[in-house]
Amino acid sequence: MKRSDLGLDRPYRQAPSDQRAAVSNEKNVIRRIRRIGAASTTEVQNVARRTRSFSAAGRIFPAIAALMLGTAGSLVTASPAQAAPGGDAIIEETTFALGGGAQRGQVVTCPPGTRVTGGGVGTTATNVHSTVLVSGPLDETGTTAATDDGDIATSWYAAVYNRGLREDPPTIYKVFALCLANSDAVIEATTVTPSMTSYGGHGVATCPAGRRLVGGGLGTTFPYVDHSYLAGSSWQMQHSGPLDETGTTAATDDGDIARYWYASWRTTEGGPPRTVKVFALCSATSDAVIEATAFNVPASGRRGAVAECPSGRRVTGGGVGTPTTPVNDYILISGPLDASGTTAGTSDGDVARYWYAHAYNFDSWSSDRVYKVFALCSS
Repeated sequence: MKRSDLGLDRPYRQAPSDQRAAVSNEKNVIRRIRRIGAASTTEVQNVARRTRSFSAAGRIFPAIAALMLGTAGSLVTASPAQAAPGGDAIIEETTFALGGGAQRGQVVTCPPGTRVTGGGVGTTATNVHSTVLVSGPLDETGTTAATDDGDIATSWYAAVYNRGLREDPPTIYKVFALCLANSDAVIEATTVTPSMTSYGGHGVATCPAGRRLVGGGLGTTFPYVDHSYLAGSSWQMQHSGPLDETGTTAATDDGDIARYWYASWRTTEGGPPRTVKVFALCSATSDAVIEATAFNVPASGRRGAVAECPSGRRVTGGGVGTPTTPVNDYILISGPLDASGTTAGTSDGDVARYWYAHAYNFDSWSSDRVYKVFALCSS
């Protein structure tokens, strides 16, 4: 999908104030319905009346009416008895080529009636020499700025920088979305606006009580993430992964329930606006638990590792991080793999069995740095 398909490159046109208010109110009501789990016509009507969700003609707005009629598909929260919490998760991917010294973002969208629980980016190259700039979910608006608490994720956006030489052959990348038809996962978002003179930032998105994490990511509200300012050392994703109830990477391990998504990034002075969002994808019905693999990355070196879901379980999301903070390191790739265990072999409709990540230890004077790659695995 092109950026223009999402309207990211179109001139902004101000809608009439009454239309903007109506659309905003409709979206807020839908979020409220999702949160309380209203599934019956009576419940939805009650919420609509309390929040004045009727049009001037006395009709309920179309999206809310769809909830009442049961035609909104994934907008209606399914109970555990109605749906397997993660057993239908499949991969959607989009492939693109990127020359050395170039950077680009791509979107992959889940099929209608499904929602995103996680996503990532990988490369078919055997010699990984990239930087992940951002990798995170988008709601139906297709913009990070409008993706917020209570929204359903329908797409995944990732941007990478190819650190290779300009004369090198183009590198093949894939952006992945993990899509579930039977999921109640919704977004929790934390917005962070670091100082323009700071050299990075971090943030945590937390799942509400009674919900657990099935995936998460990082995005920026900067509208043109393909801008050269984001290349190289000016913008680097350093950490993006789940945390259990301890809130620490060191203590997050196999079998734990993920409650938070933690992300950190590095920026330098003089780049673009740095407002970013950390996203958690949270479910009340999922049985997803963590599988973690620790690995050592040598000083001034890069290394990757895989976290594997047990037999009978599949990946709904994943990430990578280090217990050491702060660091100047960066993530080269982080994404799901199917049973083939290769990015090249992982394609649309496949079931994700692994999460693969590659990290670079920037410090030349340090010893090996411990990292952990995480897979969130559901039955």
